[in-house]
Amino acid sequence: MKEILRNEKLNIRITSSEKNKISKRAEILNMSISNYSRMISLSQDRKQISGNVMMSNMLVKSQEMVNYIQKTYGNDGKLERMMDKLWEID
Repeated sequence: MKEILRNEKLNIRITSSEKNKISKRAEILNMSISNYSRMISLSQDRKQISGNVMMSNMLVKSQEMVNYIQKTYGNDGKLERMMDKLWEID
C-alpha cells in the first residue's frame, strides 16, 4: 500500500469524556484516533459519514477474511494486492 506523507499537525482542545468517546468509536472501527478523526472531519454530511463507517467495517472484515485464507491455504500475494487496492479507495 502506498504510504501517504502526513506532516501537518492539528491540535484541538477536548474534554476527557470527549476523548474517551472518540477513542472508543475509533477502536470499534479498528482505526487509529487520527484516521477516525480525519474521516469524520473530512466527511460532508451524516450520510457520507455513515457510508465511510460502513466501508471501513467492510474493509476490516475483508482483510480478516484475506488473512484467514492466506493462513489456511497459503499466500501467493494476489489477495493481498487486491486488498491493497481496496484500502486505497478514498
